Amino acid sequence: MNEKESRGYSTIVNRVKQSLVTIDCPSGGKLSINGFRVKSTIKAKLEKNQPTFHIRIKAEGDIEDSECKLNLEKESQLKDLQKHVELEIADFCQAALDKARRENSDIFGLGNSLHRSNPRYWDLVKANWQDEWTKSKVHIQVQYIIRRIGTIGSGVMDKMKE
Repeated sequence: MNEKESRGYSTIVNRVKQSLVTIDCPSGGKLSINGFRVKSTIKAKLEKNQPTFHIRIKAEGDIEDSECKLNLEKESQLKDLQKHVELEIADFCQAALDKARRENSDIFGLGNSLHRSNPRYWDLVKANWQDEWTKSKVHIQVQYIIRRIGTIGSGVMDKMKE
């Protein structure tokens, strides 16, 4: 796995305690966010007799460094930035899923999730699971909240309330 795929894997399987994410700003420049409180959950469902997985990732972060031409005290620009970070994290995760599918390896434990949610269906597919899971649908949803701008100062959420 390359670094991007490895970050996605670690995020999906809940092995991220803290992570620095650097993104390109829409207006030019780069921005670094120190992510923490990263939590992911995997839910398995059968939809039209096909296993479908919903991966939900919630995280918070502080802006550490910014070269962006953004007014981060404006709620609309902050929300746009949060959306940009969410897409970046989803991209990491999708890269890891794509790699695992190419390798026919369920490194995320999706089969375990399916077994817990639908043991009867699992009994039907477990013998061929390494091939079966590559055909399943996986939805990734990321919710990211930026708490602070810089290492000192009041929280962003406090400024939004004012």
